[in-house]
Amino acid sequence: MRRPLLLAALAFALATPALAQTTPATPLPTADTTAAFSPVGAWTYSIDTPVGVFTGTFVFTETEGVLAGTTSSDAAAGSLPLAEVVRLGRAVSFAFDDGEYGRIAASLTFAPDGATFAGTQTAMGYVIPFSGARKADG
Repeated sequence: MRRPLLLAALAFALATPALAQTTPATPLPTADTTAAFSPVGAWTYSIDTPVGVFTGTFVFTETEGVLAGTTSSDAAAGSLPLAEVVRLGRAVSFAFDDGEYGRIAASLTFAPDGATFAGTQTAMGYVIPFSGARKADG
């Protein structure tokens, strides 16, 4: 009599976790909302630094799945190439070398509507927040 009761208890104990796993606690996403987003194009920005307010443009391009780009600003002539460009979902990070301020690292997070971003730039020991928007013609 003890053996069937023990087997029934063992079967119940083993089945309970399997049954509990069949229904997720939270709904699964129906689509990847970042899949359609692309940062490719021109983006204007404004950044308020300890040495003044600067405005500029980032231009992102993509060739064979590799993201690249340039940056230009009212503080420098011409454009500078972006290095170490990495995209993860709606976030993009990169660096560039500025002759006056050295290596500048930037990290951007794009809004769900794909029209604006917020981010930080790190240079000379300062971490400075900044923001921008997709250019109307970009």
